[in-house]
Amino acid sequence: MLKKKVVITLLILISLFVTFSKKTLANPTTSIFVSPSTKTVDVDDTFSIDVKISDVTNLTCWEFKLYFNNAVLNCTDAAEGPFLKSGGSTFWQETIDNPGGKVHLASTLLGLTSVNGSGFLATVTFKAIASGDSTLHLADTKLGDEHIPPLPISHNTVDGNVTVTGGQLPGDANGDCKVDWKDLLIFAMAYGSSEGEPAYVPEADFNSDGKIDWKDLLVLARNYGTTC
Repeated sequence: MLKKKVVITLLILISLFVTFSKKTLANPTTSIFVSPSTKTVDVDDTFSIDVKISDVTNLTCWEFKLYFNNAVLNCTDAAEGPFLKSGGSTFWQETIDNPGGKVHLASTLLGLTSVNGSGFLATVTFKAIASGDSTLHLADTKLGDEHIPPLPISHNTVDGNVTVTGGQLPGDANGDCKVDWKDLLIFAMAYGSSEGEPAYVPEADFNSDGKIDWKDLLVLARNYGTTC
């Protein structure tokens, strides 16, 4: 009799595990995505992309990191979109980290409200500083529902991509369409200088921040050996 009860208990547990697994592995319909998914701009262009959400239910908070190639793009601004704010006042947080190539954004509704549907979470503005490609990669994405504390909402993410055309090849200080020891020599002579100083060479300021330092060295190192 005891053996029979053990078998029944095991069968129930297996059934529950299978049911739970199916729910966990089911493809969610909610998505966070970059819009437009692809964009082509010229060097020195300033442009914006949107991070949107689709088909969400009972959303009260969200958070994500957006990674980009900081040898090609600099983030200049980030603003909250209207979607979550349609449910009331929000607490908005933003951190722009150009040296780390990421933007960290989050928003939470204040009060016992939630929103449903699709809309704009945030708008992120960039300046194209050099030719090349940059994936706009969504990472550490989190959505929370109306429970206290919020329960996670399952979702998919879709990255974007930006292509920057024209301008100087990243790391090409002498403009000969290749990054080699000649560029390294120019960079070394200008290292540590800032805009307005005699040693400053604008062509060696690869991230266009007005100073020639380790960030520019990183650009040169990443692109060493490349050609147009």
